[in-house]
Amino acid sequence: MRIVPFLFLTLFSVPVAGLAASSSSTDYSVVADVIDSGGAAASSADYSTQGSAGAVAGSSVTPGVSGFARHGFLGQIYERVGLGLVAMPATVDESGTRQVLGGDAIDDGTLLSVVPGGSITWSIQSGPLTGISATGLVTADVVAQDTPATIQGTLGPDTAMLAMTVLDTIADNFGSYAADGLPDDFQVQFFGLDNPLASPELDVDGDGQTNYFEWVTGLSPVNGAARFETKLQVPDGQMPVTFGPCFPDRTYTLLYSDDLSVGSWQPVPGAIVLPIDTNSFCTVIDPSPGTDRRFYRVEVKR
Repeated sequence: MRIVPFLFLTLFSVPVAGLAASSSSTDYSVVADVIDSGGAAASSADYSTQGSAGAVAGSSVTPGVSGFARHGFLGQIYERVGLGLVAMPATVDESGTRQVLGGDAIDDGTLLSVVPGGSITWSIQSGPLTGISATGLVTADVVAQDTPATIQGTLGPDTAMLAMTVLDTIADNFGSYAADGLPDDFQVQFFGLDNPLASPELDVDGDGQTNYFEWVTGLSPVNGAARFETKLQVPDGQMPVTFGPCFPDRTYTLLYSDDLSVGSWQPVPGAIVLPIDTNSFCTVIDPSPGTDRRFYRVEVKR
């Protein structure tokens, strides 16, 4: 018997992680941090791509962004998780319409395909919606403020819900408050529905300021302690006028008149406007108040 010796040689490879080069074009710039030894898994502060060596690839995700991409062979593998509903966007203007679509939802949160709307049984679960057609066209009611709503769709054994929002796109058109000069959301917030005390000209809290005035100035119409105030300081060559509370979404103009005659009110020339103080009061300085009497008032616009 002849014995022939065999020599077995085993090669070991040591994985080494490396730096991935930055890439850019006229349309984008990507800064990569690390890439694995297989050359397919990479990550940075901007993205994460998971894959493996060879032709089999994985998925890519960008943190904070609604995006999910599948690549190569693994990209063809998915699992259906049920019925999905979508509206783009998931809002509808009051008295308007929005198309809702349904399809096969897969495990990455997307729709694989859209099924004919007429094959889905639609219903309204909640919110100010007046109806939904057999093909998924939603019609919204009039609202006093942005209001949530819920749509349900059923296809075979699967049922799905879609949260929507009916947008208050017309400020003064709701119920008994329509076309009275006050925004509906303000009236509903402080007075509820169909309350005659919400009328613009009334002074419900007895502070001498009407509901309309308190809406313009940003005050509560049901709190007599909340008032718009104006204060004059003792002049020293100039006249500081302090008033408030002040809010960034309003415009304030200090007017003056020396005789209170009709048409005599004018903006203070060269007025010096100071920053809003910690108590939300504004101060405007009349740099040349003169030596005779002068009257002031504040014009507030919203």
